[in-house]
Amino acid sequence: MRPIRDSFGRVHTYLRLSLTDKCNLRCQYCMPATGVPNAAPAAERLTAFEVVSLVRYLVQQRGIRKLRLTGGEPLVRPDIEQVLEALAPVTAARPNAAGEHVQPSAGAAVSLSMTTNATLLERYLPALQRCGMQSVNISLDTLRPERFTILARRPGEFHLPRVLRALRRAVQAGLSIKVNCVVMRGINDDELADFCDYFACLAPTLGPGRLEAVRFIECMPFDGNGWGPERFVSYAEMRQRLADRIEPERHHRAGQVIDPHDTTKYWSYRGSGDSTLRVGFITSMSEHFCAGCNRLRITATGHLRTCLFGRTEYGLRHLVQRGEWEALDAVLDAAIARKAFAHGGARDPLVDLPERVRNDRSMNAIGG
Repeated sequence: MRPIRDSFGRVHTYLRLSLTDKCNLRCQYCMPATGVPNAAPAAERLTAFEVVSLVRYLVQQRGIRKLRLTGGEPLVRPDIEQVLEALAPVTAARPNAAGEHVQPSAGAAVSLSMTTNATLLERYLPALQRCGMQSVNISLDTLRPERFTILARRPGEFHLPRVLRALRRAVQAGLSIKVNCVVMRGINDDELADFCDYFACLAPTLGPGRLEAVRFIECMPFDGNGWGPERFVSYAEMRQRLADRIEPERHHRAGQVIDPHDTTKYWSYRGSGDSTLRVGFITSMSEHFCAGCNRLRITATGHLRTCLFGRTEYGLRHLVQRGEWEALDAVLDAAIARKAFAHGGARDPLVDLPERVRNDRSMNAIGG
């Protein structure tokens, strides 16, 4: 096995694989209101067989140890259950007859996770359990139905209750759940404490899974998402707004080792009564974490991106179709050798990225 190592010595073990660029929502920070005018036709997207072939090779030959399925919305893919079933033997834990998760007979464990808007999550929970899914990140940017309608451009009074119900059912089904909230000034930045209080009270009532954290994400610029400095809320400001209710996690104070690849700065939130909540901040714009980057992205059409903001893409699908794995290795090695240290080479993300992303793919087409 040959690791995927870049020129800065970073070994890449984490693959974010988009299953589709389609989505049933139209979230403001992710795509234009009209959707994506150049959405890939179904014939141009990776088939289930191609997805599994590519994942298997990268796991067995190049050391991928974490696989996250993204989109668009991965659960709108018509053959999602077929994809999940086919991935199960390749990834880490699979439930046995007793419901216990067991490791593959050979090779290191590979964790399988997904990012979803959760509007369809409840329907597909049995399929996620059968394939050994371990964790799910749920994108949720407001707790108010009328605001959901504005943010997602879809009826909040219909979708928000479905999302919150699916979240509870997912934890009760044994999954580890993180809630991701993109914070935008003048849109939902007044809900930070609401999110913390709601989930701090909810968490003790759930089981046997775990509501692992609520994470607030700095809004990032993508083509067509209307990003501007006036909408940006920094980590420092978010932390200040919650200052009287949060404190560093104990292991931070004790000096315990923190995962060098983690993208999140975690704090402990004190809710009402004895309730507490793990609160995280993903600080892509103001305090980047690129030094520990171990992530690769592959779009739904089979294009490799070594960085979310790296505009250069490398087509892999034709090589997968032909089984030309040595050629795929060569493309992968060349791509990773050219990977910039941070933000695709942008020096100041707040200044440089808005122009850099112009006419690039929107977030849903890259893969969240």
